[in-house]
Amino acid sequence: MTSFIGKSTHPVEVKKVFVKIWTLRDEIESAIAQRIEEEGHSEDKPVDIDDIKAFYHKHLNSDEQTDEDNSEEDDTNQNLDPSGNPMDDDAQAMMAAMGGGEDSSEEESSEEESSEEESSEEESSEDESSEDENSEEDDEAAKLAAEMLADQGGSDTPKAEEKPKQREPFERVRPDEKLIGQGYVLLADIVMDQMLLFCNKNYTIGQNLIVEFQVTKPFSVTAELTVSQDIARNSKIIKQIKYARRLQTVFLFQFPGERANLRKFLQSIEPEIPSPPKKLKRPESDSDDDDFDDLGF
Repeated sequence: MTSFIGKSTHPVEVKKVFVKIWTLRDEIESAIAQRIEEEGHSEDKPVDIDDIKAFYHKHLNSDEQTDEDNSEEDDTNQNLDPSGNPMDDDAQAMMAAMGGGEDSSEEESSEEESSEEESSEEESSEDESSEDENSEEDDEAAKLAAEMLADQGGSDTPKAEEKPKQREPFERVRPDEKLIGQGYVLLADIVMDQMLLFCNKNYTIGQNLIVEFQVTKPFSVTAELTVSQDIARNSKIIKQIKYARRLQTVFLFQFPGERANLRKFLQSIEPEIPSPPKKLKRPESDSDDDDFDDLGF
């Protein structure tokens, strides 16, 4: 395994970035363990983890289309006839006229409904006067019943039903430090689709990893491990943390904002390449200089 071809040789301010690595499985298990500690676990009342399932299912297995794709599909569907064939301008005009006819029929039906509503309002006004008299009698009977219950020292008024507490939106949980690996990545080993890095822990090829860049504004990126190589035998460097593994990962960008954060980071540390110096043009003279002019020839 070698570094990427065509790396930059220009001076930069950042050449090595420290990272922290953990598996996606450890993150999900840590989220479930935290939920069990918060709510407790019993056979009668199982722990509710539906929001955790929905969050990871949405981002890891989502095939949803963007708003732009949906808008394009709506425009194309409007230009198709019921059989699915594209319509000409004349056919679209006829469809629009037919739609106008439907609108007129809807207006007529609305007028009929308004006339029916007026007649029903007249009948309801008569009923309201009789209902008011009955309601006053009911209120007096209710007051007497409440006074009798108060004298007896009891109350049969129903208690307000307790509404279930609304759960806050789920947020990703960081695993325990024992499950997090330490590593670093060289600037020349990062591109927008993959990355090479050094790590002190070994992972299984094919695992989904979370790589967190320890910069001013830390951000994480999901990646899949493709190559894991042991370099401890050939290493003679003595350090506090022994980075014995050389990993190659391919970015997956499964959570929102990961691609944009990585692009911003690379743009912020890219070198400022100066413009090449301008070449001086040779002066053009009318008469060519001759080396034999001094000799009189």
